[in-house]
Amino acid sequence: MTRMATMRLDTFMTALGLENVDFLKVDAQGLDLEVVRSAGDRLNDIARVQLEATTAPYRQYEGAPGKSVIVDFMESKGFRLGREESQSHGQEANLTFLRS
Repeated sequence: MTRMATMRLDTFMTALGLENVDFLKVDAQGLDLEVVRSAGDRLNDIARVQLEATTAPYRQYEGAPGKSVIVDFMESKGFRLGREESQSHGQEANLTFLRS
């Protein structure tokens, strides 16, 4: 196992002095929603978010949430699903959310 230093997204945005983010793309091998959650209240400062979701009947990554969990969370934060692109022979999808 390789250990990597990590940083919450809200901390990263503040450290760089980012007031707003036009587009955030996340590909974190099943931890995409956790990365987005780490934005905390700074999620309000992001206009569009793209992340991956498993759409296969089984989970590719242990503990990874399904598409419906991701969509519910993003809608609760004021986003709507704008686009869904299937990939990996229908096992995953890139979900692009737009601020409502």
